[in-house]
Amino acid sequence: MDLGPIEVGETLMSDNVATTTASLGARHLPGQIGFSTEIFAIGDVHGQAAVLRGVLREIGGQPKALGTERVLIFLGDLIDRGADSIGAVRTALAAGPLIRADRVVMLPGNHELALVDVLDRCDPALWL
Repeated sequence: MDLGPIEVGETLMSDNVATTTASLGARHLPGQIGFSTEIFAIGDVHGQAAVLRGVLREIGGQPKALGTERVLIFLGDLIDRGADSIGAVRTALAAGPLIRADRVVMLPGNHELALVDVLDRCDPALWL
């Protein structure tokens, strides 16, 4: 893997410790996103379905440029704390067409993982 040229900067002395700075220069990074991708990331909804619907309306109202890919990412914690966790999950599952997304990615948060753990163990006391 070629990291490009390494530029060595000046050596600095501080408290009798020599520090040399180095720069690896510009290079392509793994996972780098091109300019033709629009990413909308939403996290920590916590059962606030009405707020989520409002956010999705705002995103859906944004014009989508021709030739771009629109990606919606849910960063977890759709459930718990708020009044309408089921509504938040239903809204998230239906969000793609509402905002003209080409892809929807749903990542579980710690609240979803805790619920799955409770369901796996069949012990509702862990949730309450």
